[in-house]
Amino acid sequence: MKESKTVYVTYMNGQAVDLITMRAIIEEDDMGLLSFLSKKYRGCTLTIDDLSTEDFTWFDIRQCLRDIDKGRITSFSVKTERPLDTDEYYRVCSDMTIKLDNKLSEYNPSLTHYICVVEVADEGTGKHSLGVSIDGLELEETAEMVQDFLNNSRTDYARMPLIEDWDIEWDNRPRIQTEIFKRIASMLTYDQRVLARLHGCFANPRKYFLQHKDSLSDSDVYETSTENTIAWYALVDELSEVDEVGIFSEDDALDDFIDTAKSMINRRASTDARSIELHSETFDSSQEMSDWAIELDRQLQSQGYRLVNMDVMADYVVFLIYPTEKLSELIDAGNELAEDSMQFFEFETVESFVEGMREEE
Repeated sequence: MKESKTVYVTYMNGQAVDLITMRAIIEEDDMGLLSFLSKKYRGCTLTIDDLSTEDFTWFDIRQCLRDIDKGRITSFSVKTERPLDTDEYYRVCSDMTIKLDNKLSEYNPSLTHYICVVEVADEGTGKHSLGVSIDGLELEETAEMVQDFLNNSRTDYARMPLIEDWDIEWDNRPRIQTEIFKRIASMLTYDQRVLARLHGCFANPRKYFLQHKDSLSDSDVYETSTENTIAWYALVDELSEVDEVGIFSEDDALDDFIDTAKSMINRRASTDARSIELHSETFDSSQEMSDWAIELDRQLQSQGYRLVNMDVMADYVVFLIYPTEKLSELIDAGNELAEDSMQFFEFETVESFVEGMREEE
């Protein structure tokens, strides 16, 4: 911490009270009404400019805000020992930085507004992906956000506020692997209209997301998602519209399952110019979706096709029908993305996957 100075941190009865006086007031607070102000945060680090401490209280946070207001420091940040979930799959953050909102301060120098920036990372990789910010905050709003951030870090289910609508300050996420996605798309459809839309997505995933925000948000895709993630779920959306892939749920009735399977079979048959038969009478309505999928795969294998799972982080399953002799190329292309949640699986692997879904329920 920097050398202590007399900094006005709060007002009591209309009179400014400095830090030392306020500490004395708290020490004599018999009822403990103000004790939260002097409680030390554990498992967190406070960094003021380039100086760090793990021994700080709410007083220090308030002092930092006033120091920014007076120009004594440029910013401060708090870092939690463990990352906080941002309500997005595998998306966490552990850093929050507060600085002066220069845009608003220039507009009205008599008012101080702060900008709050959180550094977001992919869980497990430890690689920081981007910084998102919310600005125009007044002192009390900023203080409350920092306090929530610190308090949440000590709970069993620590979560950050939703950050999908925050502004992007910087973006260090990997760029989309355009050529791989183009190759995958050409393997999955010959429909030139679909390919044109997908190529537009691969050229500018962020723009595509804004144009299709409503449908993509149903798959837990957000503005802070990686470009690869946006492109992967764009494949699902666009291909399902033309029955190149099918979206299934454990709650599906057998008639719905068969209707979707027939649509996929007809589409694949027209693409490959050869007939594929589906014997719907061999399905047992008393069984579950995973059992029907196993039966469908058996029928397809006898005709030179496989039922393939397109991996998604969602409460549904995406299947596609693909020629057996070409399947290894599709799986290899998915593996080139080097994303754990973006792969194609043969159905032997899928069987254990859907069984796991059933056990979780």
